[in-house]
Amino acid sequence: MSEFVYTTYIKTTPKQVWDAITNPEFARQYWGHGNVSDWKPGSKWEHVNGSTGNVMMTGEILESNPPNRLVLSWVPPEKRGDKAEISRVTFEIDIMGDMVRLNVIHDQLQAGSDMARGISKGWPRVLSSMKTFLETGKALDRLQMIDHCGDRRFAAGNRAVYALMRQQQRALDAVSAAQGGERRAQRLKGVEPDKPVKRGNAERSIGECHRQSH
Repeated sequence: MSEFVYTTYIKTTPKQVWDAITNPEFARQYWGHGNVSDWKPGSKWEHVNGSTGNVMMTGEILESNPPNRLVLSWVPPEKRGDKAEISRVTFEIDIMGDMVRLNVIHDQLQAGSDMARGISKGWPRVLSSMKTFLETGKALDRLQMIDHCGDRRFAAGNRAVYALMRQQQRALDAVSAAQGGERRAQRLKGVEPDKPVKRGNAERSIGECHRQSH
């Protein structure tokens, strides 16, 4: 088993930190997801994607002492039946002068697992975004958050979109180069560059399709 511990100091109040974790609307503003529960020991909690409504993580409330301590189990919903996949997260919220110290302890992790690797990157990003939001009212850029452990499907989706965009751009570049070569060939043959050239339906340019659709 392995353990991850992250400590941050935030110029705010314990109640604000508690609400940032437990209030779904609050959490969505800096995390992109909401944490949903009645936060009573023994109750279920869910980490819900703010865009799709999909449950990203789930578990049980093990301890709840607002606004100072919250302990919950943590597991992907599709692996709830596998005890080996269940880990534990503890939030400790203490006053330190005019600041709040937040300790997040994520333990009972399988050493070297995807979850252990994911949360080691994810928690620092999420908690940095929380701190920034509580102190300035502005969270970190959403694109900086896409790789954390509960958001891999979102990250994978973005990578797929970016890959498709790159493919489309390469296709457009190829079309543009082909059209440029065609115009040069027309000039060599003495054909006016702006004279229409007959093409089959499969060879019409994107620009032509766009014009015909309006």
